[in-house]
Amino acid sequence: MTGDVIARFEMALRRGIGRTALMLRDDPTNGAFHAALLDACKKVVSYDAQCEDSRAPWLRGLIGIAGVERPFWRALVDHLGTFADDADSDDVAQVFDLLCRLAADAPDLDRTPLRNVVTRCAAGWDGFFGLGPDTFTPLVRLEGSDALSYIVDANFEVLRKVLETGDAHVFRWLIDALPAPDDAARAAMIEDARAKSSQLDRLLNMAATCKAWPTATPAPHPDYAALKARDELAMIARPRWANDASPGDLARAAADLLAETDADRIFYLLRLFAWRDWPLEPRLLFPFVETGTERICWQATQTLGRLADPSVRALALVRLGADPAAAIHMLSGSCEQGDLDAIETAVRAATFDEDQWHGVGTSLLHLLDRTGAPTRDAHELLLLLYENTPCSLCRQGATARLADAGLAPAWMRAECPFDSDQETAALFSAPPAEATI
Repeated sequence: MTGDVIARFEMALRRGIGRTALMLRDDPTNGAFHAALLDACKKVVSYDAQCEDSRAPWLRGLIGIAGVERPFWRALVDHLGTFADDADSDDVAQVFDLLCRLAADAPDLDRTPLRNVVTRCAAGWDGFFGLGPDTFTPLVRLEGSDALSYIVDANFEVLRKVLETGDAHVFRWLIDALPAPDDAARAAMIEDARAKSSQLDRLLNMAATCKAWPTATPAPHPDYAALKARDELAMIARPRWANDASPGDLARAAADLLAETDADRIFYLLRLFAWRDWPLEPRLLFPFVETGTERICWQATQTLGRLADPSVRALALVRLGADPAAAIHMLSGSCEQGDLDAIETAVRAATFDEDQWHGVGTSLLHLLDRTGAPTRDAHELLLLLYENTPCSLCRQGATARLADAGLAPAWMRAECPFDSDQETAALFSAPPAEATI
């Protein structure tokens, strides 16, 4: 086993690519693969855990391929006991979810460590790990009404305070996690939980009066002059204000931007024109791209990317070598035949870290959406993105375009059904996500 093979496995595992499952299936007893997999179970390695799918179902499937359920249960239970109160909540939630999934297939396992986590978290949102009761939905899926009643009683004060704000979604997640095939079965489980919990009935009554998501009363639309006088220009960077802004407000904001020297106000003013077209000569924004801070430069490229103007295209092509992600985004409004070839040349010539690859990916997918360019013209770029982006959402976007155009190569069609991203896996008749991988 060469170091290169192990490195390729670790890279595919970190990115959540289906290739991980195929490599493990071909060598299920590989100790180096097992060690890397256990590390990925203990710590969330996805690029953006807030936006990407939970990896727990996928990791459970990989554990099944390797046939290491029992040793991984012991290792993860031991690891769960090592978490300090300031541990990363995403890591704790993933380990907890994985243990629940392993326990579901082995009724003889002692589930006491799972309930111990509930007890330790009962202090509330700012308690152990900073976790909330919704973290325990895997335990409700596993044990049904027994777990629901236990979780409710342990976390009653937290749930009550949240419900008093009119927000019922955390509580409803727990209810919806009950392993019931239909509404009638769920109702029976709820009644069973009522009999076991001293507090569930009170919470159910409170939740019945809540909306699924609290909504705010829309505020009146303040005019630009009032916001400027109060030094509240951050308000104009919001899409709701921008979409309602009058042509006069847009003209005044554009003029102020060109005279502004404060970096924060420059950013807010530029951000306004990410939602509405810039009303003046595009060249007036070029200094923000060429000499601004990274934050201001990126915002200026988003503004210019809305415009179909030959001078914007010329600047973007010049900057492809220096800042490909920003340049690609800038081309979104003025891309012409042959520009995708120029982008591919620049991307192949560059060396990117993960953040830069993510920037290239989001910009490229935005450009293709905006221009409607044929997928065949971006075929090689999309393959590069698939292989290199750390983000499963960007990979899904690239894969979907190739699949829809009938351009996905055989190796991609073979590995995508085992991808960690559910939408990517579904593109090619995905098998079940867990042990049957």
